Amino acid sequence: MLFNKHLTELEFSDVNTLKDTQFEESEILDYKERIDDDNNVLKEVAAFSNNRGGYLIYGVKESGRGAKGSGRGSYPEEIIGIDKSYNCERLENIIIGNIMPRVSIQIRKVSMPDPDKIILVIHVPEGKNKPYYNNRAQKYYKRYNFDATPMLEHEIEAMYRERFFGVSNLSRYVNEAVSFNRNLVPIENRTKKIDGHIIISPLRIEDKIIDTTDGMRIGLELSNFGSCIPNTTRYLSGIGDPSKYGIR
Repeated sequence: MLFNKHLTELEFSDVNTLKDTQFEESEILDYKERIDDDNNVLKEVAAFSNNRGGYLIYGVKESGRGAKGSGRGSYPEEIIGIDKSYNCERLENIIIGNIMPRVSIQIRKVSMPDPDKIILVIHVPEGKNKPYYNNRAQKYYKRYNFDATPMLEHEIEAMYRERFFGVSNLSRYVNEAVSFNRNLVPIENRTKKIDGHIIISPLRIEDKIIDTTDGMRIGLELSNFGSCIPNTTRYLSGIGDPSKYGIR
């Protein structure tokens, strides 16, 4: 997490540290001086959802971008805040109603030394059902060079393919893992034992899975897997052997 604490615990000092350290914008962080256009907020939220997620911080005066091609984003020059009466509930409803599928953002009002001002921090998680569509602009957006930019057709297509076919690939992988391990049990014992499996898998599977059966070959310390196994000494003896078919 960017701030090393939960969003609900953010304080003015945390945001001010970004200024003191000249913490630059990035793929997961964007500074905004004011929040006066709902359409811009929707664009930024959709873009973060289609990438790795990130933070929008409103009430920050920026330094300006580095030289073109430098790879440097702007950093906070001054924390100026926005009006503390800003209606966050209204903004949240606009985001929920216009980003499809629905996103689960978090909004935090951070108090400032000036009692009439706040800093508004919006945390946008990485979307699990990409791509996300900005219904008001009727476009898909992504983060590119510190900005929210429209996605190209092939990028949209790739995300849809990953969303729908990734789930089916994972389902097929799980079924194969269960079938493989079940076949290891002698036929005469299959009705006498509980058929249980622990399968550790990435969320989406795009290509072949690395076979970790031979731990020595890939320099894998099998003892490290001990912390992954719950305390089930009454049922399991020793540590399970990791493999591409799960843990046996």
